[in-house]
Amino acid sequence: MSRFDRNFKNGVWQNTIKKHSIRTDHYFKPTNHDEIAEIILRAERENKTVRAVGSGHSFSNVAIIREHNFLILPEKLNKVRKVAQLTLKEKYQEAPFVWVQSGTTIKSLNNELTNLGYSITNMGGIDHQTISGAISTGTHGTGINVPAIHGMVRAIQIVTHGGQKLQVERTKGISKKSLIYNGDFKIIRDDDTFHAMMVSLGAFGIIYAYILRVEHEYWLKEKNYILPWAEVKPILASRELLNKFRGVKIIINPYILPKGKFPKDHTCLISTYEIEYSKPLVKKFGDQFRNLVGTILGNLRIVGAIGYTSIKKWSLKHPDRMPRLIETALKNLQDKGYRNTAHKVLFQGGEYIKERAYDCEVAFDYKDDNYITVIDELIKNAAILKENNLYHNSPIGIRYVKRSKASIAPEFGREVVYVDTPMVLDSNGEVEIIESCLKLMLEHGGIPHWGKFNKLLIGDDFDTDQIHPGLKKWRSLMRIYNPKGTFTSLFMEEMKIT
Repeated sequence: MSRFDRNFKNGVWQNTIKKHSIRTDHYFKPTNHDEIAEIILRAERENKTVRAVGSGHSFSNVAIIREHNFLILPEKLNKVRKVAQLTLKEKYQEAPFVWVQSGTTIKSLNNELTNLGYSITNMGGIDHQTISGAISTGTHGTGINVPAIHGMVRAIQIVTHGGQKLQVERTKGISKKSLIYNGDFKIIRDDDTFHAMMVSLGAFGIIYAYILRVEHEYWLKEKNYILPWAEVKPILASRELLNKFRGVKIIINPYILPKGKFPKDHTCLISTYEIEYSKPLVKKFGDQFRNLVGTILGNLRIVGAIGYTSIKKWSLKHPDRMPRLIETALKNLQDKGYRNTAHKVLFQGGEYIKERAYDCEVAFDYKDDNYITVIDELIKNAAILKENNLYHNSPIGIRYVKRSKASIAPEFGREVVYVDTPMVLDSNGEVEIIESCLKLMLEHGGIPHWGKFNKLLIGDDFDTDQIHPGLKKWRSLMRIYNPKGTFTSLFMEEMKIT
């Protein structure tokens, strides 16, 4: 059974956490851009909304439309190939460019890239998302000098209102200047339009394909070790660690364990990623494997199912045991190093549990140390929640992302630090804890991830236009390509970004 079939049954599509759904009799599985254009033209004639959905990994209702409108399942749009050199400017003809259809999963893309001798530039911790879903919602990985996934995009092939087929590039794009069309797609060269469509929330039309600039194959070495939070803070403030490695990720136990490794401090797991451009000639046996716990969680769904059920059960019956559970998990994730081709290291495993999590994730400006203060405040908040028998059941996470020109990406115009506070789905205090963390981070000037929990923006307490400095220009361009609201989602209406 494909992921699309698992999410779509009996005329109802649901995201993976089953908190948001669409019911419709009008669903389509197009195989080419002509069929997409016909669907859009019909939707406009019948005054319907049309949206494409992916794997449903977003925790927000970003994909959701009103019932009985048009739904596109892009499962048959799954081809990957090298870009024809003759269409490219001379300076790009030897570059690792690939053409990727929108329904391609990141896992499938990685397999095809391996066959071509390439590697993905960046990705999140799992790989079941469609490439268009990951790009359109601003999915990222970690590395202060590494862009989010949308940073790979060099051209966007989109079918928009009136059935127009456009290939959108930067003003100084990749296609030969003499080229007006690439196949049936008219080439539009405009920085503002390109940057608005990079992270688009599906609001500009139906993405057909991308041209991505990936990497020649490279390898990564991951290392995981633990330190107390008091030692980690000055390391982060100095930025030395962050600039030394290709990527750094940190997760923190919001609780102190008196009988733990650091009885007077919070345990932190630091993950570093070091780049190796050539395949290591000599491998220690242990370098071929991530730690045993991570390997098992990453590859066996039954183990993930048992883990998820156990965490949910214990959080409801014995919530006070969650601090020890987090502590044990962090200690078990230590290792001496893991080497492999890039995408295998970037894939973090634990997919079963990650599909059954709920999360808010908020970006802060990397130039100041405000995010370190925010984490201290989240730790204090955890202590307050604890008094009401509400416990985090997952660690607080920190990741870093390079600045972007995508108009509504949280990293628009600045390097950022993402802070996230995940909770296991349907566990004790799940929504209350996430809401309290999101409120705290918004009050400290953070910008929330579009694909995560962000319901606090629905009301009048926070102004989305003030939070996202590129939103005004994005909205004005979106209205050009979506004049009838054909591609507008409920999420866009709730967030007041239509």
